[in-house]
Amino acid sequence: MNYGVLMLSKVIEQNDPNALLRFNITAEDLPTEGERKALRYITEYAEKHGGQAPTAEMLAHEVPDFEPDFNIEASYEYLAEKLRKQAALREFVDIAEKELPDRFSQAQDNPEELFSWLTEKVESLKIRTNVRSSIGRTLSEIKESFRDEYKKREEGKSFRIYKTPFPTLDNEISGWFTGDIYGIMGESGRGKTYLVCRILDSLLRQGANCLVKSFEVKEYTFISRLISIATAVDEVLIDELGRKVGIPNKAILSGKLDDVVREKFFEVLELLDSYYPGTLYFQGKSGRELTRSLADLERELSTGKIDAVFLDPFYGLSDVYGKNVNKTAGGAAEYAATRFENIVVIMT
Repeated sequence: MNYGVLMLSKVIEQNDPNALLRFNITAEDLPTEGERKALRYITEYAEKHGGQAPTAEMLAHEVPDFEPDFNIEASYEYLAEKLRKQAALREFVDIAEKELPDRFSQAQDNPEELFSWLTEKVESLKIRTNVRSSIGRTLSEIKESFRDEYKKREEGKSFRIYKTPFPTLDNEISGWFTGDIYGIMGESGRGKTYLVCRILDSLLRQGANCLVKSFEVKEYTFISRLISIATAVDEVLIDELGRKVGIPNKAILSGKLDDVVREKFFEVLELLDSYYPGTLYFQGKSGRELTRSLADLERELSTGKIDAVFLDPFYGLSDVYGKNVNKTAGGAAEYAATRFENIVVIMT
C-alpha cells in the first residue's frame, strides 16, 4: 500500500495542507517523483492561498503523474507512521546495497569501526520513524508522575546533587543534578576549557568519578591546568606578595618552574593518583584511548563507573556532528543532542 498517496489524498480531500507540517512530511519520505511533485505543489499552493489546499482537479492538471486515492479511513497519525517506516526501510535497503559492501570490505582489521557506523545509521533511521502527534503533556497527565518523582527525591533515590565551585551559583541552582545536561558556551579563547577544569576539580573533590573527552586539548596541557587549579584551591604556595597561590600553569607548560615551586610540583605529581577522592578517566586529543562516537560513549558509560562526563567541545563527536544524518536542517546536531541525552538519562 502506498501511504504517501493516501496521505496526500487525505490532505486534498479534507483541505488540510497544514497536516503536512504537523506531521513533518517531506519529499524525503515519499517514494516516487510524482508524489514529491504533488507535495511541492500542495505546499506552494497553500502558501499562496491562505493555507487552502488545491482541488483534486487542479492537482491532476498540475501533476498528471500523481493519481490520488480517496478511499481513506486511516488517521493522519497512522498514515504518517506507516509512511516514515516505509521511508526508513527504503533508506536501509539503499545503505545495505550501496554502502555496506565497501564498509564491510574495509573493516576486516577494524570491525569496531563498522559496528559503530552501523549503529549510527540504525539510530538515525529510528529517529526518522518518529511521529509526533501530541503537542505536549497536560497538567492532568503530569501530576501523577510529578508526585512520584517528588517522593523519589524526598527519599534521595532519584538523583544526587554535587556542589559547583561557586557558592553564589549553588544558591541559585542548588548544584549539579545527576541526570541533567549542562552546556558551557562562549567564543574561542574565552576560558571554556578552564571552566571545565575548575568544575572537574570540584567534582573530583566530592568523590565523583569523571570521564573527560577533550577533543582539542592534549593530555599534558589539560592535566597541567588541572594541577594548577587544584593547587590554587589548596593554596600550596605563597608568592612574593604573601598571597596563597597554586603552581603556575604556564611554567608547567614551558618546563620552567623555579626550584622551590618545582619541588612542590613533583610532590603533588607523586600524589596525583590519590589527590582526589574521586577518579578521573581522561581521553585527550591525539591519545589512543580517545573515542569519538556516541556508540563508544554509551559503551563507556554502561560500565556504571562514571558519575559525570565532560565533552570538550560537544561538536567533537565526529560520527554525527557535521553530518546531516536525518536529512533535515540541523539534523546532525539534533540527532547528537537527542541521543546524548538519552544515553545520559538511561545511565543515571
